Amino acid sequence: MPFEALSASSSATTPTLAAIISSGPRIATVTITRVHYTHRKTLKSIGTYFVSGVTVKAPGPDHGTVERLKGTVEQSAPPRPGDRVGALYAPDTPEAGSYLGRLSALRSLPGGPAPPGEFGLLALYGLVPLVLARLSYRTATTCRSFADGLGEGQPHTLRVRVDGATAGSFHRPFPSATQSPRLAPGLRLSSSGGSRDLFHERCLDPEGLASALSNQQGWLYWVPMAEHRPEWVTGAVLVLDDGRYLCGVTPLGAAPHMLQGEPLGGPLPGPEPSRAIGPYALWHPRVHLPAAVAYAVSFLAVGLIAAGAGYRNGTLESICFILAAAGPIAGLLSIRFQRQRYLRELRRRTGGLTASVPNEGNSA
Repeated sequence: MPFEALSASSSATTPTLAAIISSGPRIATVTITRVHYTHRKTLKSIGTYFVSGVTVKAPGPDHGTVERLKGTVEQSAPPRPGDRVGALYAPDTPEAGSYLGRLSALRSLPGGPAPPGEFGLLALYGLVPLVLARLSYRTATTCRSFADGLGEGQPHTLRVRVDGATAGSFHRPFPSATQSPRLAPGLRLSSSGGSRDLFHERCLDPEGLASALSNQQGWLYWVPMAEHRPEWVTGAVLVLDDGRYLCGVTPLGAAPHMLQGEPLGGPLPGPEPSRAIGPYALWHPRVHLPAAVAYAVSFLAVGLIAAGAGYRNGTLESICFILAAAGPIAGLLSIRFQRQRYLRELRRRTGGLTASVPNEGNSA
């Protein structure tokens, strides 16, 4: 939406506005002397309004001189002779035309501050992605209760210690030949006589998380399945001794090093978790550096458009708009590529498993 607002601002930079600014603009309240026509228009976003062509009486270059200017005014009601409106015009060049409307909006055209309402609207648009990011993070990394993270069945438990980071790849049920595995970061959990992996959501940096939780001890809970393949995974919850928890999935395989734990004799701790582990959402600079460059180029292009670098140069303006729109897209694609590359290297270094998810209910 800010980009769309910038596009509208750029298109408003017309030859008429440039001629008024170059000739010495003046903003004043003027009187409508004649209404030439009125057209009624309706938009879903703002409702019904009226566009009218009028002649106004405005102060001229010398004291007492009156200029008669023609212009177009948009109002919620049809104008009448004698109505007062704001006007932006050049007293020394009346033939350049005029802009009619609210004084607060007219002051922004020659370089003044934007109306407070526009700043408020821009701030509201800026809050939308922040709220969505917060809701997405909470949904991805928290669970309402331990049962939500484990699913149905007899839980198993294992005393573990956070031993490092790992990564693994996952397939959805019945993958086709064209599907590529989804890589996920994880924690390597060690216990007496073996280990077990807990794969979590990709919004968490595995090495940063493993470093922050290094040597922390707790209990891992998961529900084994009666019918499963060795490479399948099931929902799991890691609960540290200090009460923090992390939802994820753990492999169901029966490898020699993969401990199977013991059936839980009593009820699950809770029933509600205390607080989630994190946030540790920052990734390595190499994951985000190319995206940061793309965002910087996009920001520079937006700045050039706002500064009027493309005025009277359609090619330059088009290039700036393309860079401004393509920068965030290229940045997101770059983050995805770099993250996949990073997780593949981490899986190769740590010997992470390749598993497939038997059903959506058992995925983290």
